Amino acid sequence: MQLSVAVDRLLQSIPLDRKFAIKRFDKFDSKFSTIVKSGGSFYNEFLFKNRFSNGLLFYVLLDENKSFIASLWVHPEGIRFVDEIGVTFKSQQRDIWLRDGYVRPIYRGQRLLQQLILHTVLKDYSDKDIIWSDTERSNQSSLRFHKKAGFKDEGVVCTLSLVNRLVLFRYINLPPKLCANFYNSNMRYLLKNKDFYNFWRKKLS
Repeated sequence: MQLSVAVDRLLQSIPLDRKFAIKRFDKFDSKFSTIVKSGGSFYNEFLFKNRFSNGLLFYVLLDENKSFIASLWVHPEGIRFVDEIGVTFKSQQRDIWLRDGYVRPIYRGQRLLQQLILHTVLKDYSDKDIIWSDTERSNQSSLRFHKKAGFKDEGVVCTLSLVNRLVLFRYINLPPKLCANFYNSNMRYLLKNKDFYNFWRKKLS
């Protein structure tokens, strides 16, 4: 069975509620700005413009009134700049990075971010080899979400800074095919899903 046909069948088994729609943005404009502000999450015009200029795409889940429900940033070329610790990870070109998944508080607990990720990855990136992501060590709910979505621990990035100066940078079990540049502070888990399609096919069968 061709992958495109198999993906279509899998998507049919997890249909998106008819009252929802997914919209993709590839540039900063007034429509993007209005939607993001309506979600009540972090907003930084300079940061968003910089992300778009570096090839990131923004996906948002909307309700029937075109109101913000959930969102997700995707870098389709396997590059991830971690603003929190000033690290740039670059993997293979056939990999993608998911980042900054967010759900409005009133919609949490309904697996809507999971739907957004599934439909985004399966529709637009079914040809990618590995799906990468990362999260703060302290964010246990995010870690649980990643594990349930088939992601596995791949390494930990540790940093220590004094007076905004990086004095220690360390990888623990860092995958050899990732390279990095850095400057700031924190600790984050690196996670990957190297068989996203088959994991969800088995999970939903």
